[in-house]
Amino acid sequence: MYASSLLLDSGPCAACTEGSTPDSTSEKNSLSTSRKAPKGGPHDGVLLTRSPPAYHAGPTSGFAVVALVLGIMGFSPLAVIFGHIALHNIDKKHSGERGRGMAIAGLVLGWIGVAGLVLALVFMIAVLATVGPSGA
Repeated sequence: MYASSLLLDSGPCAACTEGSTPDSTSEKNSLSTSRKAPKGGPHDGVLLTRSPPAYHAGPTSGFAVVALVLGIMGFSPLAVIFGHIALHNIDKKHSGERGRGMAIAGLVLGWIGVAGLVLALVFMIAVLATVGPSGA
């Protein structure tokens, strides 16, 4: 399927257009047209279709990138904040911004880091409570 769309992007070859009538030539220009290449030609029976127009994606959210970078670097509370801001902007603004996956990854890394900080704090409090205030 991928190869057939590449074939059409460069236009049909001379072997595929041999014996075509004017009606079939105008039919080939339609985006919804599909036909089989002639037998014995270079494409030998491959289904040829016109590919739809290219999709132009919007810009990537800067907040999503920052959330992911902060989550990787270990600045967990900031990664959570920027991740939530990025998701809100991507979902609610309808601006066509991309980066939802990066925002979610930053949120997950951020919440894992926050959970680690909370566990470390609980562990330190437990250790200090068993040792005592003077350390003796």
